[in-house]
Amino acid sequence: MFDVICVGDVALDDYYSLAHLPGPDEKVHVQFTGRAIGGTTCNTARALKSLGADVLFLTKIGEDENGQYIQGAFSRLGLSARYLKTSRTPIAQILVAKGGEKAILLHGFDDAHRWDAVELAEFMAPAPAKAVFSTLSLPMREALTQFGAELVISLEPAILEWDAWAFGWATSYAHTIILDRHAFRMLFNQEATEESLSGAFDGLKNQPQRLIVTLGSKGSLAVSRQPRAVYACAAFAVPVVDTTGAGDIFNAAYLAATFVKKAPLREALRYANAVAAASCTASGTDLTASILEKAEMLVQSNPAADLL
Repeated sequence: MFDVICVGDVALDDYYSLAHLPGPDEKVHVQFTGRAIGGTTCNTARALKSLGADVLFLTKIGEDENGQYIQGAFSRLGLSARYLKTSRTPIAQILVAKGGEKAILLHGFDDAHRWDAVELAEFMAPAPAKAVFSTLSLPMREALTQFGAELVISLEPAILEWDAWAFGWATSYAHTIILDRHAFRMLFNQEATEESLSGAFDGLKNQPQRLIVTLGSKGSLAVSRQPRAVYACAAFAVPVVDTTGAGDIFNAAYLAATFVKKAPLREALRYANAVAAASCTASGTDLTASILEKAEMLVQSNPAADLL
């Protein structure tokens, strides 16, 4: 049995460092710092693997040199994967400024490839798992329920703009929905606070077991249905180098804490905050041994001090 099956996107990320992000009509000098596999769901799957979870990653991949590069990277990582083939592999150019501020340029994520019924059936063939995670970036959400596992859905503004029914569908089928603060504002026309999250949750026709909102440097909020409770967990203060993928890594740490370690929600939030914060102290999205050690030190420091 897999701990988590991740269903979603993968890309090649090209990283550039610069002193500051350019304004309108401004030219700036950049330094190419490297290439790595990325994409929102891929970052989560890789982070889960680094956290010791047994992961199966279902994704679409281009029949090009970049797709071959990604398959080789997965093989080296020991990450089990299934692929739907498309004409090209998406690429992201990530500009990282001093202090961690970033801008991301996306190319090739809108490949409108059509797959036949046999391809889709093989791709989504059920496999036993404790949880299934998806950002709904692949247009096959109904098939996610056939795995018979707890469903965790993370939704960003880009998905909500593309699929107006994504959040409503998730409230009907997901155990946990994770939103960033921008997605919460888009859905509920207000900033995320303990009070606004509680009110928004109460107003849902269908309520998931948990609704979580990530707040970046301000930590995270969550509301649970049974028992009915609202939680606020402050962020950990760390020297920020690069925030790329921090939200994806938060998702991975929450999944590992909840479905592998069986931690209660308050502890899962704290653990996810710690791992995400530690990931911001280095460039890129790899959870190295050093980053995991930093995360563990954060978890062990002042156990109750950061709970609001």
